[in-house]
Amino acid sequence: ATESVSYRISSGDPHTWFSVHPKSGVINTIKPLDHESQPYALLFLQSYTSTSPIYSTTQVNITITDVNDNAPVFPKRRDAITVSQNTRPGTVLFIAHAHDYDSGANSVVQYHLKSSRNEMFAIDPNLGTVSLNKSLQVSHLQSYNLEILAKDEGEPSLSSPLTLSVNIDHTAADESLAFETLVYQVEIGEGYRKDSRVIQVRAHQTRGSHTSNSGLTYSLEAEAGFPPPPFRINPKTGWLYLSSNLDYETDSRYRFQVLSTSREASLANITATATVIVLVLDINDNPPVFSSNVYYFTVSEGPSPQGLVGTVRAKDKDSGKNSQLSYILLSDGKYFRINAKTGTNCSLTSTILYFYV
Repeated sequence: ATESVSYRISSGDPHTWFSVHPKSGVINTIKPLDHESQPYALLFLQSYTSTSPIYSTTQVNITITDVNDNAPVFPKRRDAITVSQNTRPGTVLFIAHAHDYDSGANSVVQYHLKSSRNEMFAIDPNLGTVSLNKSLQVSHLQSYNLEILAKDEGEPSLSSPLTLSVNIDHTAADESLAFETLVYQVEIGEGYRKDSRVIQVRAHQTRGSHTSNSGLTYSLEAEAGFPPPPFRINPKTGWLYLSSNLDYETDSRYRFQVLSTSREASLANITATATVIVLVLDINDNPPVFSSNVYYFTVSEGPSPQGLVGTVRAKDKDSGKNSQLSYILLSDGKYFRINAKTGTNCSLTSTILYFYV
C-alpha cells in the first residue's frame, strides 16, 4: 500500500498567519492579514512520510492584496488662518494634506469643500490648496468655517474631515503689503547640494490703484514646533537657497515664515508674512544594516535536512521601496538556502553555519 504523505510549513511565516492541513495540503489563514505590514509571504512547505527520513520541499508565493481599510488622516482635525480683507481672489490661503496608509488607488486622496458660503473659497481636488474665489472687501463677516473632506479612491471610499476657520482682518489700510500667495509649498530631494536654489517668494505693495514689487526686502523666521529651516533667502530677490544638507530620515518636512518689509517711508512699518512648506523627498542613501555582525546557528548531525536553522534581521533607514530588503546567500546554496523576503535559513545537510556580515 502507498504510504500517506503529510505536509508542514517549515519557514517563511514569522507572524504565524498561515497553516497547512497535514493531510490535504490546503493552506489556510489563521490570523487577519495586513498588507501594510507585509505585502507578500514566501512559505517553505515540506512533504514527508512517517517512516522515511527523506522529505521534499517547495516554495509557495502568497501576495497579500490591499483592501481599503485605512481612511485618509489629517495631522489635526481643526486649523485656523487669518487673511486680510484686501487679499486678492486666486490667492492660495491654505494647503490641506491628508495621508492614507493604503496603497494603489486606495491611497490616492482627493479634497472637497462640503460647503462654501457664496462660493467664496475653492479647493484644488488633487493638491488640497484652498484659494480665495471672490473679493473679501464686500463681505461683512468676521470669519468663515470651511469643512474640508479628504476622500480616497478606494471601493468603498473612506473619508475624513478637517474644519478650517478663516478669520478676516478688516483693519487693512489703503496702503498695504502682501505676498502673491499666503502659502508656498515645494518638494526637494534630500540629495540637493548646499546653495541650490529652491523657490522664489514675491510680495507686492499697493498704494491706491498702483501696485509695485520694488523697494522690498525679504527675511526668514522659524516657526514654533518645527525644526530650524536649513535655508537662507536673498533679501532683494526673494529666492530661497539651501544653506545645509538635507536628511529625510532626520527631518522630512520644514515649515517656516517669510517676511517682506517695504523700504519706502510711507510703508516702513508694514510687514507681510507668508508660510513656506518644504517636503523632503527620500533617496536611497542608507545601506541595510544587520542586527548583529556575526550570527551563529547550530544544527544536529544526521543524514536528513533539519528545516529552519535561524533568522537574520536587517533594517534600512530609508522609506518606501528604498527600505524594502531581499536576502541573498553568497554561496552556491548546496548546504543552505535563505528566504529572500524574511531572512529565515533552512539547512539541506548537517553542518554548523557561521554568518559574517
